[in-house]
Amino acid sequence: MRLISMHVLKWDPENPIFLSSAYELGFISWYQRPFFKETLNFGVRTMTARVQKGDRTVVQLDEAKAMAYVVVSNDIAVVIVCDEEYPQKTPFVIIREVFSEFFKLFTAQQIGDIKSDTNLKFERLEVMVKEYQDYKKADKLAQLESNLKEVHEITHKIMGDLLRKGEKLEELMAKSKDMGSVSVDFYKKSKKLNSRCCSLI
Repeated sequence: MRLISMHVLKWDPENPIFLSSAYELGFISWYQRPFFKETLNFGVRTMTARVQKGDRTVVQLDEAKAMAYVVVSNDIAVVIVCDEEYPQKTPFVIIREVFSEFFKLFTAQQIGDIKSDTNLKFERLEVMVKEYQDYKKADKLAQLESNLKEVHEITHKIMGDLLRKGEKLEELMAKSKDMGSVSVDFYKKSKKLNSRCCSLI
């Protein structure tokens, strides 16, 4: 049971912008981490561009046996990637906390001025990606959420559902600024070998 990464992005249907990210990649060998991270960032940016504002979306990442949870609100997207064993309600509870903490630190004006990927100083995100490896630490938050008795529709998708007409995943990867050519080649080889190490999408 593992929480892999957490991300905050400025939402845009064409090119979402990374504002802050935190990773827990200790389960990946050090020499594979750069390729894994590039593939992960590509997937996060691509799915964020394709989800609708206001939706709570779960994207199944079949090859990695992982799930991505995405919420877009007020032109900000929060994405949590975890393995399939991580309890499915918990990421949405954590996302609520991420939004709350993020908007305590940053204003709409500050975010509006950002035009390219950055890494805002959002230390709480680094803490949460470690703290919530044990989903039980989010139990109190989950109880609060259930007490609110809010009903939200959750949209379930697989990565292929998010591709636009005529798009092919490997072609998008080759064009992506998130992935270098070595990472794209590594992804293709990993896919052929049916390896789970770096195939997140």
